[in-house]
Amino acid sequence: MEEKDVGILCFANSFPGFRAVLKQRYSDFIVNEVDLDGNVVRLTSLTAPPEDETRSEAAAAEFSVASYEAQLDAFKELAGEENARIVKQLLDKISPEQADDGNALVETLTPNEDKGSRTKVHAFFRERMPMLITDTVADNRIRVRYGGGSASDDRAGKRNRSWKGKRGYESKRQRQDGDKFDRRAGNYWPADRHKFCQFYLYKENKTTQSALMIVAQKIGVKAKNMGFAGTKDKRAVTTQRVTVYKHSATQLAALNKSLFGIKLGNFSYVEKGLVLGELSGNRFNVILRDVVAESENAIKEAAEGMGNSGFINYYGLQRFGSCGVPTHAIGAKLLQGDWKTAVDLILQEREGEQQAAEESRKIFKTAGPAEALKLMPHHMIAERAILLGLKKDPANYLQAIQNIPRPMRMMYVHSYQSYLWNSAASARIQKYGVDAVVEGDLVYCQEDEISKEAGKDDVELEDLVDTDVLEDDARMELARPSRKKVKHVTAEDIALKKYAITDVVLPLVGSTTVYPSNDVADVYNKITKMESIDLKSCTHNVKEFSVEYLTGAYRNLLVKPIDFEWRLSSYSDSRNPLTKTDMDLLQDPSTSLPEEDANSTQGPSLLALQLQFTLPTSAYATMAIREVMKMSTSVSLHKLLSQ
Repeated sequence: MEEKDVGILCFANSFPGFRAVLKQRYSDFIVNEVDLDGNVVRLTSLTAPPEDETRSEAAAAEFSVASYEAQLDAFKELAGEENARIVKQLLDKISPEQADDGNALVETLTPNEDKGSRTKVHAFFRERMPMLITDTVADNRIRVRYGGGSASDDRAGKRNRSWKGKRGYESKRQRQDGDKFDRRAGNYWPADRHKFCQFYLYKENKTTQSALMIVAQKIGVKAKNMGFAGTKDKRAVTTQRVTVYKHSATQLAALNKSLFGIKLGNFSYVEKGLVLGELSGNRFNVILRDVVAESENAIKEAAEGMGNSGFINYYGLQRFGSCGVPTHAIGAKLLQGDWKTAVDLILQEREGEQQAAEESRKIFKTAGPAEALKLMPHHMIAERAILLGLKKDPANYLQAIQNIPRPMRMMYVHSYQSYLWNSAASARIQKYGVDAVVEGDLVYCQEDEISKEAGKDDVELEDLVDTDVLEDDARMELARPSRKKVKHVTAEDIALKKYAITDVVLPLVGSTTVYPSNDVADVYNKITKMESIDLKSCTHNVKEFSVEYLTGAYRNLLVKPIDFEWRLSSYSDSRNPLTKTDMDLLQDPSTSLPEEDANSTQGPSLLALQLQFTLPTSAYATMAIREVMKMSTSVSLHKLLSQ
């Protein structure tokens, strides 16, 4: 997939670029989250706060087996000698020497068919050993656990939601602050401590989800019960905030000795858990290696040109899938109501896949979904969901698509929105340039204009959209103040120079979207008409796959990097790091890098460009880098260049 295939065509300035390799090493791409107060999230400590260590030692001493001898004797009478032995075995693990070792402590009692007897056991633990959590699992066994969340509480949280507000159920924020977390773990939680432990998650060459799953598994909760503000790149070194409900900093800090490529630190206790969108942006530190340019002055012009003019705020290639069929092509078929073609595209053969997936796609064509399902790898969630649906009903393609988890299937539609936005942005630049605002452009209203616009499209985005189905960057766009309005630029506005090109926004299509009143609006209509997609009404009966159901949002045409810095350096060994990660700085606070051996025979001296800048949420760093280099950011191209 090339950039032109997803509407990425233009640049914001005319400075010549150069050739370079992006992400030759994953440590050449460092990302630090920026919180809502503008603070850059940097890992500076791996230990729990001193007061937490002291409290943990006291709690461990209190949890000693000796202090529960009487309760164990009573439990033996209630549940038998074997079950008492099992509970004692669990308590042994909570001794001062083993307390807070970072892993969930779990034991399972012997099977018990008598529901009344099981009820008495649960009541015993609630009254006599409140720091232990119990639930009933398979084979009528009672699971006893020290700390951690439980799967059953996720279900209970959904059942117990109260009816509140315009949208009916409690908001996602309200749910995350309470019901979806295991309240019972709080029986032994200090009263003077906030409910959530916040920590900085440092990861290398891992997705945010995979890193969270590793941590969650070790402390006995589900990854979805850990709060975070946004996902970070996989092939990179990143640091971000994470929150978890009622787990101590001491327990989390102890995990560091058993984690590979992941570190946890900078622990604190906070009142509320993080939710998607609670960040102001990200700070990037990028190394471009093997730079080839006409001159060093050309590199300087390219770097400073992007810093001054900014870059076109395109959705990057990663928005449209990493291989095979672009996700926006599937989204177009869903909006058309062409369910069969959408299924065919998702199951279509593609290059570079692992052998099992490749064989599964081939077998689907000849032997059908049941046989293909046997070979399709478990991590291929969309494909497996479709095959499972077709196995049940081979002719019901819509049902097969709806078998895909909702956030994932809506990703295809949001990808199509992004494709339209990219195409409109290119058309805006090609038609009117990047130097000035023109009549008919869309901008956010200034404060003195909001009252004039109050009666127009007076809608709150949160009242019209199900934010649970949005991808991270889409949610962040909807996280803007809901009363922020857009208006068309008038001739009077231009005469008064009220707006700059950086104020111009373009819409993501939706039922409440306002379009520019100049030629740019024609792009949306032209593309959707060619693909038989109606922007105003639904041509089928499935509302989630219609523009009518999408609220839409607005996105700035240009973005200027904040605190932009750059420098050139030379190197001869491509294995040597050219910048320091948070862990490097934690181990050695000096910012200097090791000098290369002057007598090294590794090869000729090569040139590298380091770029450091901060971007707002949902802006793509790869698009800023593209502006500097004036070349594609395609992963396959840069893999080829790095060989």
